[in-house]
Amino acid sequence: MTETSDTVKKSFRLTPFIFLGILLIWLGIRFIAPDSVSLFAGTRPDYLGVREGKLAPCPVTPNCVSSQSQDQAHAIEPLSYQGSGEKAIEQLAKIIASQPRTKIINQDSNYLYAEFSSQWMGFVDDL
Repeated sequence: MTETSDTVKKSFRLTPFIFLGILLIWLGIRFIAPDSVSLFAGTRPDYLGVREGKLAPCPVTPNCVSSQSQDQAHAIEPLSYQGSGEKAIEQLAKIIASQPRTKIINQDSNYLYAEFSSQWMGFVDDL
């Protein structure tokens, strides 16, 4: 009985060191290869885009905004610009491409879809 309890005690003492080791390895990978795939990236949504002239509606989660949302919790004022829509998309693409940890997924004359990844954990935000 004491042999089992000693084993349990040793494993409880080792647990924080194992966790710390895993954390340090993870941070090292993120530092050395910040553009590598992350466990926290999730899967790319397949419902985004323009359909029948409208953007996809926001899900019920609070981490989404849309200038076309009728729901006040997700509504945001549209960005204003001077000039054509094509020129605005082109300029926006240049700005996005100049930012770290970004990837333009889809771009056409009236729609741009990009992903932004956080530096350390690799969380992905869709734009």
